[in-house]
Amino acid sequence: MIRVLYIYILLFIVENSFAQFNFQVGYRYNWSTLNTMNEMWTYNNAQHPEYSNSFNNLHGFHGLYIGVRQQVDRISFVGMWNNDIHKNSSLIQGASEIRSEYFLNKQIYSIGLESAFGLLAFGSSFDFQLFNIKNRVTGVENKLKVLQQNRFGNTFYTQVDLPISARMGLIIRLNYTLLWKEFDLYDFNQHLNMNSNLEGRMERFDQFGVSLIFSNGYQYRYN
Repeated sequence: MIRVLYIYILLFIVENSFAQFNFQVGYRYNWSTLNTMNEMWTYNNAQHPEYSNSFNNLHGFHGLYIGVRQQVDRISFVGMWNNDIHKNSSLIQGASEIRSEYFLNKQIYSIGLESAFGLLAFGSSFDFQLFNIKNRVTGVENKLKVLQQNRFGNTFYTQVDLPISARMGLIIRLNYTLLWKEFDLYDFNQHLNMNSNLEGRMERFDQFGVSLIFSNGYQYRYN
């Protein structure tokens, strides 16, 4: 009899825990100044007047957001993964086209907490960021790894959590992401601008962002 009671208690806890669980997927865009990296693109363009299309300055990343949320009353435990990307390329046209493409990717793994006040919520997370840059030129099939680094950081955000139905919500989020330590772009600059006299090499990549997220699961705000 005692064992049966324990089983019922365990089932009750599990059922209520998963009833408060959300799976989330969305899209986000992050904006940053990126002064050091843009100086490197600008320097390269100045050294190559033969470009038909020059490298653009970079001011943001965009990409996929996937998250999970476990709600306990007004407090939620969250886990998040962001895959932020950007591509920049140059083109030389002549008897044959020569294109150089740089693929930038930042993957951010996060755990954090949210506090809800009606439709409004505030959250913060501890982040682990993986940043890499790869290059591909015309005639070469495989991409060359130019830079790979990782850093720790934090994200702070506020959001409006709009319940669409009892099992689906729409989240509009504003966030600010900062790093504890700057990324070192020396290897990237050496690949892009060999023997350049640029002094700057450190980039913080602090970012302001906006996300549109669909949250699947129990919506306690829904009436």
